[in-house]
Amino acid sequence: MPSPPSVSCTDLVLNVTLRCPLHCSHCCYRSEAKLSDAMCQSHMEQAIREAASLGSVRTVHFNGGDPFLLPELILSGIRLAHGFGMRTAAVTSAFFADTPDRATATLAPMAAAGLSEISVSYDDMHAVYITPRHLVNLVDAAEQLRLMVYVSVTIEPGSRIDRKHVAQLLGPGRDEARVRIYEVGINTTGRAADLADAASRTARAASAHAYRGPCNGVLRSIQVAGDGRILPCCGVLPHSDRMVIGHVDAPNGLAEALRRAAADPLWNAIASAGPVDLIVAATAGTDRALSAGEFDGICAACDRLFSDPRLLELARQRTIDLAG
Repeated sequence: MPSPPSVSCTDLVLNVTLRCPLHCSHCCYRSEAKLSDAMCQSHMEQAIREAASLGSVRTVHFNGGDPFLLPELILSGIRLAHGFGMRTAAVTSAFFADTPDRATATLAPMAAAGLSEISVSYDDMHAVYITPRHLVNLVDAAEQLRLMVYVSVTIEPGSRIDRKHVAQLLGPGRDEARVRIYEVGINTTGRAADLADAASRTARAASAHAYRGPCNGVLRSIQVAGDGRILPCCGVLPHSDRMVIGHVDAPNGLAEALRRAAADPLWNAIASAGPVDLIVAATAGTDRALSAGEFDGICAACDRLFSDPRLLELARQRTIDLAG
């Protein structure tokens, strides 16, 4: 077996399905209930085994869509990853937590198998589909099972629900070391991009939540999409073929994919300077010069970069010139 890649990858993200019972207007993937995709068990197990062999991966994340639509699949994955000594995390919309009993019955087998943490989103967009009671039931059950809980609150300019509002919903007496509530800005990708008008794009770009710096996920996280394609980041944007660095079916799939990505000046520039700075520098002096203020975050910038062949060529040439 070849030597491990030079980059230290600490997180494996398994996007087990894009299907979700919700249809949120800000979804970065365009997830919805009618999608039927699902990661096959062999791809999931292969990715987890290879992640364990790298020696640097500490956490395996089960993402979606909503992976809790496939409870037996993620349960087996949690058990396997835990057996290798890795932490495990899962995201959910909390659709199943309509009663306290159902929330506990769903999470208890996961916790027993080795689940370490659960992440849930609650904000203006999720509240169209999920009630405060779903959120409270989920957090109550997770606390009782000694899971770390992360509640993500996506903030749009003019949002009614913010971190303070969610803290009030959950009530006093929460273990702040175990239940973390945090705000994030919208990634204008996927359905969020489809539905965005000029005014909302401008407002998002002006928001304090707009982040345009280096990408702290690329090369440190690696994602396996439902069909086995490998991407060199957490991949919170529609999965573009131009971002793919390998496939789990290939020999030493994760290690080889990471090695190639770590040797690629483009991915190193995204990691060190960030996609916004890269795009601005690559287009300077052209007839399509782009400014940092046009992007509301690094994921939107990468979405633009990997969706536009000409822009990608300019950026790649820029990184080659700097590396040379």
